[in-house]
Amino acid sequence: MKGNRKIILAILCTVFVFSAASLLRTQDTTYPKPFQISPDITYQHSIMMKPFYNPILKKYVVFFGDPDYKHTVWSRLITPEGKPVGGVKEIFKGQMFWGGVAYNAKENQFLLVISDLSLDVIKGKLLDGKGRDAISGKHGDSAKEVIIKPSTGALSAPMPKPVWIPETNQYGIGWYNFYDGGFYYTALDSNLKRKVPVKKIMSGPVGHYEGEQWEIYASALIALPDKLFWGTAKWIAMGKHRPMGFFTDFKGDMLPDIKGDTGKKIVYPGKAVKGSGEVRAAYNPVSDRLLLTWTDGDALDFMRRGSEKSYFRIMDSNGKFKTKALQVGKTKARYQGNIEVVYNPTDNKFLMVWPEYKRSRLSSLSKDRVGYQKEGKLLARSVDDKGKFLEKKPKILVPYITQTAVYLIFAYFGANLAYNPDDNEYLLSYGLYMPVQKGKLILWGLIYP
Repeated sequence: MKGNRKIILAILCTVFVFSAASLLRTQDTTYPKPFQISPDITYQHSIMMKPFYNPILKKYVVFFGDPDYKHTVWSRLITPEGKPVGGVKEIFKGQMFWGGVAYNAKENQFLLVISDLSLDVIKGKLLDGKGRDAISGKHGDSAKEVIIKPSTGALSAPMPKPVWIPETNQYGIGWYNFYDGGFYYTALDSNLKRKVPVKKIMSGPVGHYEGEQWEIYASALIALPDKLFWGTAKWIAMGKHRPMGFFTDFKGDMLPDIKGDTGKKIVYPGKAVKGSGEVRAAYNPVSDRLLLTWTDGDALDFMRRGSEKSYFRIMDSNGKFKTKALQVGKTKARYQGNIEVVYNPTDNKFLMVWPEYKRSRLSSLSKDRVGYQKEGKLLARSVDDKGKFLEKKPKILVPYITQTAVYLIFAYFGANLAYNPDDNEYLLSYGLYMPVQKGKLILWGLIYP
C-alpha cells in the first residue's frame, strides 16, 4: 500500500496536480476524517468563515466568503455525522472587505454584517435560520438588509464584530475606527430596528500601516449576563502591542474600573508582545469564567527569523484574573497561531484549537507578498475553569502536511469551532491553500471527537 501511495504521489507531482482527494490520502486514519465544505473553485488570499450549530435543524450551518475575488458569501449545511447537505448556497453578493455572523437562538435567525471595500460602510442582512435564506440561498430578495453604519470616513470600519445579546434579544455590533482611533458600538433588534445609536466608546491608537501588514485591533465581542466583553490589543509602539480587554454595558457605555488609575474597566492578560497580540475569548456562565487567548510574536518577523507562541489566561466577569498566563502547549514548532476557543456546557470545559507551523516564507508566487505557512498542523486541548489541562498533551486533529515537488503549501486561513450540545461534539472548519493551482483555497471540516 505504501509503495502504491508513493507511485500515485509521483504521478501527481509529475503533472503538477494535487487534488483534494490526494490530499486526504496523506492523512492517517487515526485522525478525524476531514470532508470538503467549499466547492473546488479558485479563491484569492483572504476568506472569512464561521460555523454554527442550529438546534432547530439539528445541523451545522457554515458561512464562508471570498471578499477579494468573488465578493460573495455562501452557506452550507453539515449533518452531525459530517455529511454536507445539498449544495453551496449564495446568501450575499456585492463589494465587501470582510464580515461576521451572529446567531439568535430565540428567533432562530442569523445576522450577517459586511464592511464594503471602502472599509467604511457596514451593511447588515437578516437570514432565516429555518432555511429560506441560510439554506436555499435567495441572496438579495427575501432577506432584510440595512445600513448599520453610513459612510463617515475612510478606514472607519474594516472588521465589524456582531454578537447576539440574549438578555435584550438584540444584536450588538462593534468595530475599531482606523480613521480616528476609536472603538464604536451600535445595537439592533431582531427586526433590524436600531435600539442603540452609533456611539464612540473609547479612544484608541490611530490605525497605521506597518510594513505589509494592517494592525487590526478589535478581535472579540462576547455577551456576558450583564455586560459585554471586548477583546483587542493596545498599541504601544511600532510593531509592539499589549493584549487587553474592556467591558461595556449593553448600550456600549464603558464600565468603571474596580482598581487602578485608568478610570475604566480595562484588563491586561499578558505583557507587551511583538505582534498584534489580538485577544479572543469564550465564556463559562456556570463558574463565571472568561478564557482569553493571544499570541506573542510577529508573523512577518517569524517568516524571516522569529517565532510566535500562543497563550491563555482565565478571569471572571469583573476583570479579576484567576490564573497566570499559560502557554497552550510546549512545542518545537517555530510558530503557534491564534487560538480558537469555545465553551462546552455539557462537560463544563473549554476547548482550544490552534495551528502550528515548522517554517514559512514570503511567497514569490503572490504579487502582494503574502506569507504562507508550510508544514503545518492543527491541535486541540481542553482546560477546566481553573486552567488545568484535561489532556496530558495536545491532540493532533490535522497532522503535518509537508511540502511536495508540486510546491504544496499548507496554510490555515482561520480555524473555527462550533459546539453541538445534542451530540457533545464539535465541527472544526479550516482552509488549505495551494498557490500552484491558481491560488486555490478549499475549506475543509471535521467532527471532533
